[in-house]
Amino acid sequence: MSEPREPVPATGGTDGTVRILGLPPVVSELIHDLPRMLQRTRHPAAQKRLYPDALPRDPAASTDFRRLTEPDLRRLFEAAEATVARDLRSFDRTSAELVIPEDHVAAWMSALNQARLAIGEIYRVTPADMERDDLDPHLARDLALLRIYAYGYLLERFVTRAHGAHGPRVV
Repeated sequence: MSEPREPVPATGGTDGTVRILGLPPVVSELIHDLPRMLQRTRHPAAQKRLYPDALPRDPAASTDFRRLTEPDLRRLFEAAEATVARDLRSFDRTSAELVIPEDHVAAWMSALNQARLAIGEIYRVTPADMERDDLDPHLARDLALLRIYAYGYLLERFVTRAHGAHGPRVV
């Protein structure tokens, strides 16, 4: 894998948008593919990760917890997926710039995290896998790792922006 490029800046636009500039082509493709990756959250392994047993030693309490929390989580996850899909309709993969409404950042953070968790579970990614630097994007498992890296990086940029670590306008 080649050395990473300079961090992709994300700035707040004066028009109520967040702009992520300078996206490498491979990252643009992975972003464009995010809605398809979110479909993977329906995989049984991903479901176990996204909706874990809260109290595995107490099946009755775990069932009750799931009954109380899972419907809201599902609605939130589905809303995030729909928001990302709508935002990506206007995404031009060749422009190296992603522009989303400021009030969609939380949905993007949720969607990116869901996709990372689902991919990690489906491919049984280990900490050792995450340390690899010899990835071949032609191999499904390695492409999955690249997706996790790319989505994690974008998630980090949004989290940094949300916490104001770089001021109000720059992530």
